[in-house]
Amino acid sequence: MKIKEHSLFAFYQVSQDSHFLHEWARQFLLNFEIPALRFFFQLALNNSLSQIIIRHSLIEPQGFNIFMSDIDLTIIVKKNDDIPKALKAFFDLKQIFLNLGEPEIFTQEEWDQWMALEKPEFAKTWANLFQVRKIFWQKMKQEKSSSLYELAKIQRGLDKSHSKLHAAGSMLYIQRLFPNVPNAEIFCGIEIPYYSKYLNMWVEGSPASRTDSLVCSTNDQVEGLIQLIPGHETVDPKIQSHPLRRYFLFREILLSRAQLRIQQYSHIENELISGWITRLESEMNDLPNQA
Repeated sequence: MKIKEHSLFAFYQVSQDSHFLHEWARQFLLNFEIPALRFFFQLALNNSLSQIIIRHSLIEPQGFNIFMSDIDLTIIVKKNDDIPKALKAFFDLKQIFLNLGEPEIFTQEEWDQWMALEKPEFAKTWANLFQVRKIFWQKMKQEKSSSLYELAKIQRGLDKSHSKLHAAGSMLYIQRLFPNVPNAEIFCGIEIPYYSKYLNMWVEGSPASRTDSLVCSTNDQVEGLIQLIPGHETVDPKIQSHPLRRYFLFREILLSRAQLRIQQYSHIENELISGWITRLESEMNDLPNQA
């Protein structure tokens, strides 16, 4: 383990229960580091920057830990041509502000399109969907990591995800997480239990036969969820035209674009993400026109 990671891990172990310390640090970052970052971004991007938005643990009073939490930012620029410049500014600043996490960069047009679709109940459902997927990503990282610090960070992330999903174990319940998902009336013929590659977990009706499933009340609800999520065939016109499907598709497109932009800046070619975005955009184009 590197000296930096060894030190952070030691400080983390000693200060786990020191809520005052972590809240004081969070307030310090919000009142001093974040304004400094905004100032430097404004200098670097001049008129290209629209706004900077803080994400994740820094805005969660009970979720921040000075030795584990990164500063995650969403950077919104005026046009697509400003993105490389914004990424350069971010990674230059990351050499100074070592606690910066991974950025999301969008154009103002993308942000406005997102806000036009935004509803509190949709945002909550997407947040739960993201946490379900994040559990799988964290477990994959856990299998590949050998650093005690990284393993502790991953375990902390898993505990936070389960807490946000109100799940003590590995079984999750759709009524609690996705109450606004409609039941399907026309089935696409999936075999239940169904393994969703998008969710990276089994989905089945109640009573559940597995201990690691997302449990729905009925098979109609399983079909409704599977047809609703990005990347799956939708045959039920009611679900095809459901505003939550449009919202899911667009949020997934934005998430994938953000990942692709970082990889392209780092000269990493990822045809899988490019192909995934093309497929999602095609699904968006096939949606019925909104009234």
